[in-house]
Amino acid sequence: MSKGRFSHPAHWPGIGFLRLSSILAPVGPMPISRSSWWAGVKSGLYPKPVKLSPGVTAWRVEDVRALIQRLGGTEQPNTTGPSENPLPLGNERIPIN
Repeated sequence: MSKGRFSHPAHWPGIGFLRLSSILAPVGPMPISRSSWWAGVKSGLYPKPVKLSPGVTAWRVEDVRALIQRLGGTEQPNTTGPSENPLPLGNERIPIN
């Protein structure tokens, strides 16, 4: 599977699992570091992972979609320009003031 295959939540499968590389920026919609993600998992802010095998950790698509919705994100691409959405989706740029 290429890293860009599930780069935007609208392209994620309806059910299934996502690897961390599909969740975190620059490929995924969550603009945080791996260490921040794992700290959020530990604190309960982000969903718990599922161990698919000893070397494979993934997250349920529905859990990550719910997280994005809870944080105020959307699964629809923004085609009208910058918004007040706290989560950039896909290749959107965060304006720096």
